[in-house]
Amino acid sequence: MENEREQRIKNLEERAKENPTQRRNIEAIISYYREGGKWPQTGHDIVYAFDGSVKYATVEQFAEDFEGQDPVLNTLILLHEALAFLQGLAPKTAVTDEATTRVTSEDWRKSHRVKTLHTCDAPVHLNERKVPVELLRAVAQQNPSSPAPAQAGDSLRAEHWAARLSVHANAAESGTATWDEFYDAIKVRHAETEHEFTPSIVGMRITKEWDCEDVEVTEDDVKWGEFTLKIVESKHKLPAILGNRAFAVVQMTAAMVGSPDAQYCNEDGVVIGSYAAVERVRRVKSGATEWVMATASDAGGVLPSWLQAMAVPGQIAKDVPLFLVWADNQRKKRGAEGVRR
Repeated sequence: MENEREQRIKNLEERAKENPTQRRNIEAIISYYREGGKWPQTGHDIVYAFDGSVKYATVEQFAEDFEGQDPVLNTLILLHEALAFLQGLAPKTAVTDEATTRVTSEDWRKSHRVKTLHTCDAPVHLNERKVPVELLRAVAQQNPSSPAPAQAGDSLRAEHWAARLSVHANAAESGTATWDEFYDAIKVRHAETEHEFTPSIVGMRITKEWDCEDVEVTEDDVKWGEFTLKIVESKHKLPAILGNRAFAVVQMTAAMVGSPDAQYCNEDGVVIGSYAAVERVRRVKSGATEWVMATASDAGGVLPSWLQAMAVPGQIAKDVPLFLVWADNQRKKRGAEGVRR
């Protein structure tokens, strides 16, 4: 146990160097362990810190504490992790700030392929990667508040991620969309828009929302604002004999500037799935719009993970023309309403 404690302290010290925004909290946890603090039971108890104060609690108590926190803390953590992930997947070019057109990370590049889709003027670049169990276990050990299993012989499985990247002309035309249309649909009304243009989503509700109106944070000398932070529950219809899937996710959006009450998850016959995604939409110097998205998910039930991994890249590629057709229809609807007036 002492060797494991020392290893965890060493991992936390490395984590503190890499994560300056959470250094105070991480160092507080290091002190807690060095002073002989109680060891958490994996998957049941949690050691965590808010504002430099260490707490030992159950997973349920941690969720309640998270809900009561100032949204600045939550947005800071999510923003930091998302930006680091996106930079590793599709870094912004330092000199020209032009679109990447394909990912550059070796972990992703080896699986690169391109799809040309009907009703979409831009090619969609697809990449995949598998995060090995060893890496996931190391991350869990470096994050003492993580409920993920971190012991040998546990049920931890490799994570399969799929990503897409496309670059779209900034125009109010079929097959593409304007920057303002992207911004409104992806940044401002993300959950609502996704429900409208995705046929497989048969239900969506916002179960919890935090007031982030005055939140502004700086990450790598860039100021971020216009935050939204909410818990979104969605229900997805799967084909044939497979049951519906329900997902409850924490969703945060932000723009560069100078524990939920479940409904779908409690329905009879619905299988609870897990889902994570990161998206970035940005304008490049040519005036075009770059759209990057990466996701890892587990639909659960009897659907084998290898079959899900095969299907996901094609599904996320289809989301691009689905959105562009939806945007074009919305544009035509607005034009028709203007004529009627």
